[in-house]
Amino acid sequence: MQRRRTRWDTLQQGYATQLLALDAGTHSPDDQGRRTLGELAAERNRIALARPRRPTWIGDRFAGVEARVWAEYRVDLSFGWTRLWLVLPDETRAECATARAAFDAAGGLAGWGVLYLLLGFWWWPAAVIAPTLIVLAWRRGRQTAAAFSELIESVVDVHGGDLAARLVVADGQQPLDSTVGARITARTRKDA
Repeated sequence: MQRRRTRWDTLQQGYATQLLALDAGTHSPDDQGRRTLGELAAERNRIALARPRRPTWIGDRFAGVEARVWAEYRVDLSFGWTRLWLVLPDETRAECATARAAFDAAGGLAGWGVLYLLLGFWWWPAAVIAPTLIVLAWRRGRQTAAAFSELIESVVDVHGGDLAARLVVADGQQPLDSTVGARITARTRKDA
């Protein structure tokens, strides 16, 4: 984890430096400058969307959503997600359920890979199948975790204002921002 964190920090520093240079006009905001900024962001985001805090890439993908939502809106998802789920339209809930099922299926595939690996001690064909299942599960796990975490963040972006209105912490259709998000967090935490 420390290696990933160090690499992420280096890329984040390069990104911040490039962004400041573009903002300050040190470099012209030409296509090359924007392209470099985009490349730095993409390389950093391949490691994690926020500073790595978990021992695995998948764990960081989900932790990154919490960190990004907190940084942007001051909404604590560990308290707010259940309430947000209750105000989501059925189509959005179905999308989330589908994404979660795909992620769970990748975990199930990993479990089968481990079982085949154990069976491989007694039956050699299982030892050949096991690594294939484990690698496939790893790849699917990463893909589905990325898709599911992006969907969660998108749900907050799109429906966070609905939650604020339902909790009566914002007037009408006020967009979700850090002030409204802090009110959501205060309401959902209940001083916990």
